Amino acid sequence: MKLSSDDLAMFFEPAHARLAERLRATATALEALERAGAADRAIVDALAKAGLFELVCTAPVESPGPAGAHGNAERGGVSIDTRAICLAREALGYVSARADSILAVQGLGVHPLLLAGSDAQRAELPAFARGERVAAFALTEPEAGSDVASIQTRAVACAEGYRLDGDKLFISNLGIADHATVLAREGDQLTAFWVAIATPGIAIEPQQAIAPHPIGALHLRGAIVPASARIGAVGQGMKLAMQTLDAFRVSVGAAAVGMARRAFDEALAFVTRRGFPKPRQE
Repeated sequence: MKLSSDDLAMFFEPAHARLAERLRATATALEALERAGAADRAIVDALAKAGLFELVCTAPVESPGPAGAHGNAERGGVSIDTRAICLAREALGYVSARADSILAVQGLGVHPLLLAGSDAQRAELPAFARGERVAAFALTEPEAGSDVASIQTRAVACAEGYRLDGDKLFISNLGIADHATVLAREGDQLTAFWVAIATPGIAIEPQQAIAPHPIGALHLRGAIVPASARIGAVGQGMKLAMQTLDAFRVSVGAAAVGMARRAFDEALAFVTRRGFPKPRQE
């Protein structure tokens, strides 16, 4: 399996070359799991064993250099290795779109904690880096997808903290996720919340995709979360959502490269194997 680090080595560092070798070994294991029809949790375990969740659940670091130096995505003092994540998604896209999605959404789910989480929230990150826990990013709604400003899920302050009401749709990792970052409207502003899926008042409705993929709808009906569940300040939700999406957006293209490479290799193998009859000699 070729990766961009093979074709464009001048854009990568020795650490990325070492990662590429680890990714090839992981890809072989994931391909076997997909052929065997493995459950989603087995895919999570394989990603965790390879240490890939560490790429997207990195502890916050202060970056002394200018933004973007060394090819990292830096937001609010948080630096993630964008090239490493791109390599990982390219390799996973080649063998398992499901594994690629699980990894990416793990990153989307925890990134707001890296940006603005409390010390207690950030203390949970090692469990996600080890794959012991899984996160989701609850943004999309029946009437709000790309238009984040149209989110209608409500957060109302109450004695216990906040009451959440609303519906989220097409949320990847539901079914295996323990927590989700939930964007909700508090008054006329969006605020982010770190919500345990097991919270009373939350129900998951599984949804079907055309290929194996953990995904579902998240229904919040009077779900009470403590004030400590809020991520960052009131009204910071839109900023956190955009910064999170920006940090991972470039890696979507890398995943597409991996899938395109696989499509090409499969097509080439098919026409080579099938063969064509020779023209009849008159």
